[in-house]
Amino acid sequence: MSQALQEHRRRLSERGMKRVEVCVREPDVSLIRRVAKALINDDKTAKGLRSAIESVVPNRQPLTFKEWLLASPADGDEAPAREKPRGF
Repeated sequence: MSQALQEHRRRLSERGMKRVEVCVREPDVSLIRRVAKALINDDKTAKGLRSAIESVVPNRQPLTFKEWLLASPADGDEAPAREKPRGF
């Protein structure tokens, strides 16, 4: 890793920032960039945006393998083997 990149990441870390990379559909590129720019500041707009996003996009924890097995239909059966665990 180059010295410049290490320095850049150190400065981001000092500001409490973290670099993320996401893949999005072409029509969403502008929206995601605007959201990211709005969230950089910890102002009233950013707080409102966080709140709005949290209310519409659930923070789902990934299923464990056991939970996935229990939620999967049995062979030849349309119904799940058991009811899906709550909260998932």
